[in-house]
Amino acid sequence: MILILTFSGNAHAQFWKDLKKRASEVAEETFKRKSEEKAERVTSDAFDSVFNNDILSKKERRKLRKQGNNTENRYEEENHAPGDEGYSQEIPAEEGFSAATNFGFEPGNQVFFEDDFSRDVIGDFPAKWDTNGSGEIVTINGEKWYQLKNDSQTFPMVSSGLPDNYTIEFDLLTQGFKASEPNSAWLNITLGDKPKFEKLNNSTETNLSFSQYGGTSTLVRNTVNGKTEIENNLQVDYREAMRGESRISISVNGPRFRMWVNNDKVVDVPRLVPRAGLYFKLEPRILREEKGETIYINNFRMAKTGEDLRSKLIKNGSFTTNEIQFDSGSANLKESSVSILNQMGQVLLEETSIAVKIVGHTDADGSEDGNLQLSQQRAETVKTFLSTEFNIDPSRMQTEGKGESQPVVENDTPENKAQNRRVEFIKQ
Repeated sequence: MILILTFSGNAHAQFWKDLKKRASEVAEETFKRKSEEKAERVTSDAFDSVFNNDILSKKERRKLRKQGNNTENRYEEENHAPGDEGYSQEIPAEEGFSAATNFGFEPGNQVFFEDDFSRDVIGDFPAKWDTNGSGEIVTINGEKWYQLKNDSQTFPMVSSGLPDNYTIEFDLLTQGFKASEPNSAWLNITLGDKPKFEKLNNSTETNLSFSQYGGTSTLVRNTVNGKTEIENNLQVDYREAMRGESRISISVNGPRFRMWVNNDKVVDVPRLVPRAGLYFKLEPRILREEKGETIYINNFRMAKTGEDLRSKLIKNGSFTTNEIQFDSGSANLKESSVSILNQMGQVLLEETSIAVKIVGHTDADGSEDGNLQLSQQRAETVKTFLSTEFNIDPSRMQTEGKGESQPVVENDTPENKAQNRRVEFIKQ
């Protein structure tokens, strides 16, 4: 009994000794981790300060944009999780095929207005713009920027209005907005049916908040024939992007309006834009310029683009593409098909009332019966992809194979045969 009690007591003492040692180690590890986190925050704040006050030159930005694809891919891998918008991943599919999903902004390629303010005189209002208030050209680190003034509406002078499908891009620079105190400043972005400053009968309105104190939200609102049809405040937190320089990108496809801040989409409303010869306008509100709150724009670009797939399908009732490609004599998708399939998947996700018939067509190489069967298999492959990758209800998608029976051109050259190999989507 004495031996047992002695052993038990020693073991008990050793247990508490080990526990005390482990508690000390945990405390030390916690302190170390907290110190590292604090150092990381300080370092991050220092970088923010550097980039807010030492803006990259135009040449350096262009160099970075040329390297942007690799940078964006690394950013996505490090900062996004599956299911996040902008996340890019390799999705395994049948026969070793992989689909890279990444839905982003695609700029138009027919520029109809562009301005980097390089020809304007410092202190003057920019020559290619109009305003009902004021604004001026300033230099920041040797580069010209246009400073927008509070409550001043500013127009790029596009005399004929905007086309049905176009993109707008510009660099936005902010200074003086502090996380330590509330502010309510924002930038109104308006598409209106009049090029001047009177009340708009048809308009689309959104905004960018400069608040660093609390959360941010973005307004979406439209007016059709003087009546508001859509109005909402989207809760999107992009405060970090509003510190220093960011890139704002807008895409309009018929009634659809989308806006990105850097790589993040903050607005996507399918039927926000009324068509009435619209004009573009910027207007800062509640800027406290006396406290150093200022905003600037640069590298402004407007470009016409093609009609997007959604508009074609809804307006025309069908959409035909040669971009969905297969291995020769096979129903196996090529990786180059992914982009257009992603677009169709997004349309079906967002337009839940739409059902489609997927029709496959081939060229005339091979037997007629074989081509008929192959075209049916290819249509089925497309349906399977959309159902699997986008969770589209299979009952919304019928399939049909037409084989070589409906050529759009003669099957006499490789180029013509490529035109006849196509997939058609018909709205049901």
